[in-house]
Amino acid sequence: MGLRGIIVVGFIILMATTLLASIILGHAKLNRDPPNIGHVIATIQLGPGTGPWGIAYDPSNGYIYVADSGSNTVSVIDPVKYTVIDTVSFEGIFTGGSVPQEIAYDPSNGYLYVTLITKEYGFSYVAVINTKANTVIGTIPISLGSGGIVYDPSNGYIYVATPGNGAVVVINGANNTAIGTIQLGAGASPWGIAYDPNNGYLYVTDSESNIVYVIDGATNTVMGTIQLAPESQSEGIVYDPSNGYLYAVDYSSDAVSVIDPVKYTVIDTIVGVGLSPQ
Repeated sequence: MGLRGIIVVGFIILMATTLLASIILGHAKLNRDPPNIGHVIATIQLGPGTGPWGIAYDPSNGYIYVADSGSNTVSVIDPVKYTVIDTVSFEGIFTGGSVPQEIAYDPSNGYLYVTLITKEYGFSYVAVINTKANTVIGTIPISLGSGGIVYDPSNGYIYVATPGNGAVVVINGANNTAIGTIQLGAGASPWGIAYDPNNGYLYVTDSESNIVYVIDGATNTVMGTIQLAPESQSEGIVYDPSNGYLYAVDYSSDAVSVIDPVKYTVIDTIVGVGLSPQ
């Protein structure tokens, strides 16, 4: 498992292969402590066997939520105290347990949406968590296999990449039901997904090819594709509002592609980011 999620809240929390959340000082503290930029300043110990994967921030309470693939739970972290203050368990919801993966926050209802796969049959669901009580309030069945998940504030929908059927599932957060599927084409294996508020488009990586699919959230149709470097295999992708660029990690070349979404082009590559980033 490589890098699964990054979130900036004055610092960056980076999920590692160990059972720790490492905190790296980011640009928000540039004026206060320049020498520490890009350095690990603390670690947060998660529970034994957790297996941290996806991560999301809830601005309504200031807490950070980490999907724990190894323990069938979501850890609730207080970033002020650098401490896990609660856990949300999926125990008893699925026979044989489940593997929580990616996670997204919907500010319109205050819910968290967690993709997970059941251990017994490998079915995929999205679990809905009420962060006021830190309890699971529902599950939404989706296609076989689940990857990244993102919230689109322009329409209130949640989008889930589903590599099992080469598509993106659309969920209405108002009633927590799947309302549609966006097919990406034969052989597609979508994984990471990011939203660009400048144009309202969604960008979906393909873990088995060098393609990033561009989806118009207004029509839920594929607008086009962006070509990464040959032989690239990308999973995670994130949007940077400070410069308008997208960053897609390439686990086959241990690099990060910098994408200009206006030009549909890779404009730079960051190398040496570690082994098999995801």
